[in-house]
Amino acid sequence: VGVNYWNIAAVAVFPAFLFYLGVFTTIHLIAKRTGLGAVEQSELPDWRDAFNWYRMGPIVAGVAGLAFGIFNGNSIQLTACYGMIGIIISYVVLSLSVGISIREIFKTLVRALEDGGRGVVIVGILLVAAQVFVAIVNLTGVGVAVTSSILTLADGNLILIAIIMAVVCLIAGMGLPTSAAYVLVAAVFAPVLIQQGLPPITVHLFVLYYAVLSVITPPVCVAVFVAATVAKTSWTGVASQSLRLGVTAYAIPMLMLIYPGLLLQGGVESIAMAILAGIGFTLSVAAFFAGQPIFGRFTSVMWAFPSVLLLFPIGHQQSLVLVWFACFGFCRIAMQLLMKLMSINWRNKMSINSDFKKKLVSKELLMGTFIKTPHPIIVEIMANAGFDFLVLDAEHAPFDRTTIDMMIIAGRAENCPIIVRVPSSTSDWVLNVLDAGAAGIMVTHVKTAVQAELISKSTSYGIGGRGFAGTSRAANYARRSMTEHLEKTYGEVSLICQIEDPEGVINHADIAAVDGVDALFIGRADLAVSYGYTNFFAPEVTEMSNKILGNKNTSTGLYCPPSEDLTALHAAGGSLFVIGSDHSLMTTGGAILSQNFNKFRSTKDIIK
Repeated sequence: VGVNYWNIAAVAVFPAFLFYLGVFTTIHLIAKRTGLGAVEQSELPDWRDAFNWYRMGPIVAGVAGLAFGIFNGNSIQLTACYGMIGIIISYVVLSLSVGISIREIFKTLVRALEDGGRGVVIVGILLVAAQVFVAIVNLTGVGVAVTSSILTLADGNLILIAIIMAVVCLIAGMGLPTSAAYVLVAAVFAPVLIQQGLPPITVHLFVLYYAVLSVITPPVCVAVFVAATVAKTSWTGVASQSLRLGVTAYAIPMLMLIYPGLLLQGGVESIAMAILAGIGFTLSVAAFFAGQPIFGRFTSVMWAFPSVLLLFPIGHQQSLVLVWFACFGFCRIAMQLLMKLMSINWRNKMSINSDFKKKLVSKELLMGTFIKTPHPIIVEIMANAGFDFLVLDAEHAPFDRTTIDMMIIAGRAENCPIIVRVPSSTSDWVLNVLDAGAAGIMVTHVKTAVQAELISKSTSYGIGGRGFAGTSRAANYARRSMTEHLEKTYGEVSLICQIEDPEGVINHADIAAVDGVDALFIGRADLAVSYGYTNFFAPEVTEMSNKILGNKNTSTGLYCPPSEDLTALHAAGGSLFVIGSDHSLMTTGGAILSQNFNKFRSTKDIIK
């Protein structure tokens, strides 16, 4: 087209942005509607490995070589040569710097040249074939005949001409690489639109888009066939999804003709209107094909209204679109804000449990206490005393399930994680406590890894695991989708296995290695009794406790009286400390108060 490279690049920026915006928005809305969560952090590659100099150096050098050639005004061939030289030199230097032998470097370069040569041969043959076809079309007059037929059929209507041309370009480009497809359609069909007075750069971008889109357009959709093979699925399913995600791209060339400002043509007002119209159209189409409802079920079809108005603007239709977005968009945003305000408190409550688990598994110092009085007021009082968590002792205290439920509610109201020491590890107890929203369970007398595996399975969903209830408090009373609840539960439930038997001491390392076990908790009292001691400060008990506390596979902790020094226990590896209970703290506090008052009273008696 006789236009500088940088001018072409600048003109093509905004249409390319609309394409990526459309694909991103469609995927985002589909993922949001179906409850598709984010990729787990563990599955993401380390960016430091992906962006190290050994990997990035050749890419940067190649781009620098291309930039040098372009700025220097060199030919396309010489510019490409600069890029290849930059890649080769940087690869050799960086490979030598990391200790790769010259022999291996040479083999890699030979393989690269072989692959590049094959690619050049394939593309070259196709381009030659395309040029031969173009020459035949011109010599036989087929091109003129096709042009004349399109003009006659459309009767001078630019939009109709553009639609016919789009179909012809898609058909002509099927089965061809992008370069060959573009050469073919640009040489044969571009003149039709240029004759209508359109700028050549607009026409060439128009035919380029449809030549590129031919690779995903059935029935000859090469890219779809390749993707279906990689995904090991039916090509028809891949084709439908590719059309759904790329539907915006089919309309972008039409938008170029309707809104010249998209290609930076016209004044500031024209460009601004084109940008707003392009964004509005792209978002509307993406929302329509993603099935994004506006108010409720089936209302996603309303997104077609602004899409049609923006694609076929007549008079003040843009104003109607703005009114549409103002009304429906405002209502939609208002509803979302209302829903967020209604759910923000609940989300904060659920984050309490996940935050506790993160601190637990990262071995942060945590202090809690046992609650043995079955009343929610005790939870409110102790939560405000500054404990990191509270443990409801349903093993030794008279707790029923209704009381546990009320006390978990009290803990959540005070942003305090509640762990329940269950009287039994049977599935009914575990299920009920976790559905009520507890941050986790503490299971007593865990002796073997097999037992720990069964308990771990009972805390999670799946085969042989916990029964699913989407209307429980843990699932926000059905406001969580099944997918979301299944994904987030693992990060919100903590499993603490209590070691208090000789067999448990022997197997504690295997128990700690079980997937799903977040901490080992030493019951020194039962441990002392099981070995025949009458004092859990016995040297033998201390030795066993320190051995368990030093386990590296998981967090560890134990019960401590309020007066015990924690320094040695923490040095041994302990991080989870349950200090006293509401009973012992009340007894100790009351005794100190009584003792101080008696001293005061005796002083007054002496004065008398």
